[in-house]
Amino acid sequence: MFSRFIMSDENPIAKLGDLTKPATVLIEKISEAVGGVFKPYQIVRVAKAEAEANRIQAESQIQVTDLHRRAMHRFLEARSEKTIQYRSNHAERNSSARG
Repeated sequence: MFSRFIMSDENPIAKLGDLTKPATVLIEKISEAVGGVFKPYQIVRVAKAEAEANRIQAESQIQVTDLHRRAMHRFLEARSEKTIQYRSNHAERNSSARG
């Protein structure tokens, strides 16, 4: 008798599938409404995150540029010192060769 009730078309559980479509539509509508309320907040949040990422990238680029500038400065100083040392050594050799 119980198995006959489960397999029957009169089974309320079998008709549950008919109720799922309106429930699904209701859930979708509620989700759209909630999403619509929070969408402006989400847009602002994403914009702030992108602005922060751009700021970090700009700061990193400034740091890299500063490192390049300092490296070039050190290179030019070392080159200048070598030139001065070369000229000094060259002048000493010329003066000792003459003297």
